[in-house]
Amino acid sequence: MHLNYYTLRALAHEWNREWTGACIDDAYSQSRGELSLALRKGERTCTIHCRVTGRFRYLFRTEATRRARSNVAPLLGSTRDAQLASVEAAAYDRHIYFRFLDGRVLQFTLFGPRANVHLVGADGHVAESFRQSDRWAGGVPPSVVPALPLSDFQTFARQWDTRERSAALAFKRVVPLFDGLIVREVFRRTEIDPTAGSDLAPEALDRLWRKALDLERALDAPFPHLYAKEGTPLVFSLIALNEFEDWTADTFDSVDAALSSYVRRSLAAQALDDGIRPRMAALERELKRTSTSLVRMQQELASVGRADRYERWGHLLMANAHVVLSGADHAALPTFEDPESVESIPLDPSLSAIENAQQYYERARRSREARRHAIRRVANSQEGVDRLQEAIAALAGVSDKSALSAFDARYRHLLQEAGTDTGAEARLPFRRFQLGGGFEAWVGRNARQNDELTFRRAAKHDLWLHARGATGSHVIVRLPGRESRPPKYVIEQAARLAAHFSSASGSELVPVIVTRRKYVRKMKGGPPGTVVVDREDVLIVPPSLPKDTT
Repeated sequence: MHLNYYTLRALAHEWNREWTGACIDDAYSQSRGELSLALRKGERTCTIHCRVTGRFRYLFRTEATRRARSNVAPLLGSTRDAQLASVEAAAYDRHIYFRFLDGRVLQFTLFGPRANVHLVGADGHVAESFRQSDRWAGGVPPSVVPALPLSDFQTFARQWDTRERSAALAFKRVVPLFDGLIVREVFRRTEIDPTAGSDLAPEALDRLWRKALDLERALDAPFPHLYAKEGTPLVFSLIALNEFEDWTADTFDSVDAALSSYVRRSLAAQALDDGIRPRMAALERELKRTSTSLVRMQQELASVGRADRYERWGHLLMANAHVVLSGADHAALPTFEDPESVESIPLDPSLSAIENAQQYYERARRSREARRHAIRRVANSQEGVDRLQEAIAALAGVSDKSALSAFDARYRHLLQEAGTDTGAEARLPFRRFQLGGGFEAWVGRNARQNDELTFRRAAKHDLWLHARGATGSHVIVRLPGRESRPPKYVIEQAARLAAHFSSASGSELVPVIVTRRKYVRKMKGGPPGTVVVDREDVLIVPPSLPKDTT
């Protein structure tokens, strides 16, 4: 309702009373789609802020004039020192006019796809425009298309269209100056269902018309309210509304003060939401990935282990070594539980029965070690899931900018792991990880990012890592100079990252290529991300994310 006709009319009335005679000190833009006008009247100054693009348009005033020192575009230069003769609202339409003593008019049109601010000369033609000035120059500004005011019941009933899908839509056609908030209030106070059919009885139409008149009289003498409720957007209204009677309400003596509070609080909430949304998306994405990996590892652990089978085969071979034929590729030996039952055991023909048994014992040992490692990985993954769930719950409870800063400080490393960042390079599309000692790793998310990371962002002397024989992310360790050689633990952590973000991440150990970026080139005719490595070292590491070393 903050750009409703009744709101703009009341605002123009207040500004006309307070600022007639003021001069334009400055006109500029310091954010996309926003025009700022600095006014001066004697010792008093203020700034009018008008936004004509984006999802949240506004027109409001602040007391101070705080022009930024940089990234400011001067506009409407010919209005400098122009003196206001009056501030007016169009009759039954949503235009605001700043009329100057020299006959020129600054027209604010804040609705529709062509919303703009036009400086109109005394001849009625556009001299300058805030947006697309070349297109509008010399033409005529948007014209006023007044809506029909409420008059008598007969006119109201005659204009009522019973072909509309609902009573609310039919009402809105007849009373277009009422926005959705006021339309809902009319139906609430008349206790008529707005979703009902539009073919209403004359008695119901009469109740709607009378209540509309009551609310219009209230709108003519506004008593602004700001309604707030946790988890919902702030609501601005010129009058008290029954719909929000259980919400917290702030009241104001002027529309000017109410709009200023509403817009600033809404912009702060929007900025907070813009900060929360990418963090929440990244954390939820990382939670899904970690949870999927955890389930896969748990399923693997739940299956029957191979270690017991290998050990049993070793025991059977040791107990029956004297009957195993030399050079055989398998042996059918009676089981310990049932001598009548036979178990077939694969053999290495080049080894004796005892040597095959020893080989199976070694396999059993390695399998048990791998299982212990997998159990540790499951525990670490479960800890990661718990930590992510904790962070998501904490982020959902963030209610202001300081709380978001505290959240970033507490969960900084987790945000980096999830592929988002809050620092100076937050716009980078890559995951970023601190490896300790001032070294940082960049990790591509997909083939396109891998290609950009390796061939556009990385320096030739940077380290390049990738899981050998597997698909996955390119990892770059940024180095300060050509002769720089990071510590062994830094390279190992980067290699673990490459293994973690690869198709081999479920393996106990993964071979990882480590080389300088200059030895990596694109595969001719290959899709993005496919490369040829001319020189490489291989490091075998377990997949994992780096420890928080910062």
